[in-house]
Amino acid sequence: MKCDGTLSGATQFATPVAGLTDIRQIAVAGGVALFRRADGAVFSCGGEGRALGRSYGPVNSPTSAYVPVQVTDLGPGSGVVDISVGSSAVSALTGDGRVYLWGDNTQYQLTPLGVPGGLAVPTELVRPAGEPKIVDVENDNSPVTYAVRADGSMLVWGCNQFGMAGIGTTAMLVNPTVVSVPGRAIISVAAANWDVLAVTAPVA
Repeated sequence: MKCDGTLSGATQFATPVAGLTDIRQIAVAGGVALFRRADGAVFSCGGEGRALGRSYGPVNSPTSAYVPVQVTDLGPGSGVVDISVGSSAVSALTGDGRVYLWGDNTQYQLTPLGVPGGLAVPTELVRPAGEPKIVDVENDNSPVTYAVRADGSMLVWGCNQFGMAGIGTTAMLVNPTVVSVPGRAIISVAAANWDVLAVTAPVA
């Protein structure tokens, strides 16, 4: 993964990434790096592919995949407050609970959008009116996407080959499925490959 505009050599010491300021969050996985700026703008670099969420030009061009460039439609004022990169999809969450997805979709993480293949630009995951607000979305290099909701429940979808969705099955989840822990509210979640951990609290 390179974000310095080149394809050669390894960077063995901490080196500033040019063109980025006021960054509040970084998400890295699957050969792509995302940067969320304080004003909601999201930038990507690292390697060629749909996970960049934008078009890209040749190496050494201003829009190269190997330099930070704004993700399509996620500029200043986008409202994005959280970003995450999975094994085949990228997610962005806005402060009002909207979720945007894009990427290669090799692990069914974009299937809820109704697309058979990948998407190269952020696309909103529209949820039914009246559902609890989504307050956290995590991919964390996982083939399953986890969306924590304000009521302490969680939605999961994606390649559930080893049961990491936590719903008692290894079936593929092509639609968001509710996970709940009786008597507990899910506060946050972290996943990596085939495992997931969740922080919970007693239901008031």
